[in-house]
Amino acid sequence: MMLFTALYKITKYLTAMLSTAVLLGACSMINQDKTIINIHGIDKDYPVFLMEIDTGAVIPIDSLMKPHDNQAVFSLDIDTQGIYVIQNKDTEIEFIVLPKDTINLSITDKKTLEDSDSLNVSFIQFFNFIQTMENKADSLAYHFINSQATDSFSIVREKVTDSFDILLQEANLTAKSYLRQNPSSIGIFRALNSVIKQSPVFNYPIDYEWFYLTDSLLQQYHSGHPYSIWLHNKLEYYRRLFGDINSQSRLLNEDFLINKITLPGINNKLMNVDPLPGGLTLLYLWDNNVESRVANRRIKLISEKYVDENFRIYTIAFYPDVKRWSTVIALDKLWGMNMIDTTGQSSKILSDLNNPPLPSYILINQNYRVINHSKNILQFEEWLSRYFNKGETNNQLN
Repeated sequence: MMLFTALYKITKYLTAMLSTAVLLGACSMINQDKTIINIHGIDKDYPVFLMEIDTGAVIPIDSLMKPHDNQAVFSLDIDTQGIYVIQNKDTEIEFIVLPKDTINLSITDKKTLEDSDSLNVSFIQFFNFIQTMENKADSLAYHFINSQATDSFSIVREKVTDSFDILLQEANLTAKSYLRQNPSSIGIFRALNSVIKQSPVFNYPIDYEWFYLTDSLLQQYHSGHPYSIWLHNKLEYYRRLFGDINSQSRLLNEDFLINKITLPGINNKLMNVDPLPGGLTLLYLWDNNVESRVANRRIKLISEKYVDENFRIYTIAFYPDVKRWSTVIALDKLWGMNMIDTTGQSSKILSDLNNPPLPSYILINQNYRVINHSKNILQFEEWLSRYFNKGETNNQLN
């Protein structure tokens, strides 16, 4: 009897082991063509959501409403790579998913658990940076709201606006660094379309070269992908809307002679562009587009940064509505020498300047000759920084 009982227990154990082996083998066969996502460090008291970032929305893919422990596993049947989001309680992490891949993520630490996963390491680092910028923007908004009933509201509003502009500039530079360092990653689509509190990190046509670079890279490495198709179609729309940037945005050559400019100022009194003797004079050309409003805030910071330098700024608006122009100047705090041409895009001044893109930044010397012409505010700022940091007398100024 004891022998029979022992044999029975052995048989039962072997049967269980065999069944487990068969089950694991079956699971392995089922999942060998699947993409597996292992999430560690979740809060089991809250559901876990898996979403995909589409070209125009975040699409729910799967969820685990009642996790049994601190780990969740998702199995996906996908045939192309994409960008996904895991959300648990008030924490989320974005990452890149490849077909038939196995990904191990820590939502607590917001990182991959394998250092060899360089594709996701760099992307998650960038995503974490954007989230940090979002948190800083939240703090600024909180400060702004709390100061509305105080006597210092106007000062706080100005500081908050300037601080947010600096956040956007930092995000722009970091996103460009990610694009340069990860040209073949599908994550460049997300970097190009990053936003900080609904404010885009890249603006067209100010950053047009980065739009076209990303488009060419996606066409090269991810031809036919929905991200690639969407961006290419968007740029086709921009071409129809703005025209061909490369053909229209002809920059003035150095030593190009500018005609003397006389236009009404803020009080409707005629003003002349009077270049600074022995110094730099900027002709900042702008109109009523979104890119100009973004650039206006940068021009204000530039004027404050170089207030002690031999540097003068004329802001020339090609604006048909004088009242609206005056309001924008007050809102954007473009104090100084403001001029307006109410003929707008039909202006003879623009025609004489070879119809530059707006906004545009033209530096001239005391003899009205062009020293530098840029259509990108960040490139222009870099040029100014290099010039003033050298501390040398430039013979072009004479």
